[in-house]
Amino acid sequence: MHFTLDGSTPTSQSPTLANLGVFSSLRTTTVKAVGIHAGLTGPVTTATFTVGDSNSNQLPDWWEQQYGSLRATPVSVLDPTVDDDGDARNNLTEFLAGTNPNQSDAVVTPLQANTGAASPSPGPVNRGASTPCRPAWI
Repeated sequence: MHFTLDGSTPTSQSPTLANLGVFSSLRTTTVKAVGIHAGLTGPVTTATFTVGDSNSNQLPDWWEQQYGSLRATPVSVLDPTVDDDGDARNNLTEFLAGTNPNQSDAVVTPLQANTGAASPSPGPVNRGASTPCRPAWI
């Protein structure tokens, strides 16, 4: 799958979804993707994502609300530079990794290359958390 983030139609020269990662900015983004293999091109699929960040701290509002409200003293804004759970990862790193910023035992399983195996890599794992992690991919 090849994709674009600028609204243009993807081609075989466009990046692949394996290289998408996390959107680098929190805003409305339109992703267009197309399957291209052996000279054959499938239909273009379009999806638009809007992620709010009302305080412009690089942490989306939904994430701050979800994890800030779980604290002993609930907060609505999390500082992206602070490591609240003492696991050597600040809140921004926890968001990008898809882990719980309130739980120091959250573990990230790295994505693995598709080897043709029947089951894909499990992605982020949040051991013992009562709320699911945010996946770092589409």
